[in-house]
Amino acid sequence: IAQGEPTSLAWVDCRLWMTDGSDVSSWMPGDGEPRISPDVTGLVVAAASDGSLLWLLQPDGALLVSEAGAAWSAAGSLPEAAYLAASPDALYAVTPESVYVVPAESRQVIPAP
Repeated sequence: IAQGEPTSLAWVDCRLWMTDGSDVSSWMPGDGEPRISPDVTGLVVAAASDGSLLWLLQPDGALLVSEAGAAWSAAGSLPEAAYLAASPDALYAVTPESVYVVPAESRQVIPAP
C-alpha cells in the first residue's frame, strides 16, 4: 500500500498514516490505494496510544499536530529528531543529544531535564 519506503507508521481512528520522508499518506481497510495528504510533508509520524492525536515532524523541523489528520496545527519545532513516541498526554522526541517533551495541551516543545 505504500508508495516508496515508509519511514514511519501510525494508527489513528481506524486509519494507517505513513510517511516516506516527504509525502504523508493514509490508508484504511477497504481503500484501494493510500490517500496522499496534499498540503503536508513529513519525516516521522506518531500517534498517541489512545489514538486521540497524530503528530508529524516536517523536513524543516516544524512539528504539527492533528486530531485524526483532518487539519494540522503548529506545535513548535525541533532541531532534529530520530524517533517520536506519543501518549495521550504528550509527544516525546528523541534526538542524538536530547529528549524533548511536547505536552498535548500546551503543544510547546520543552527539553527534558
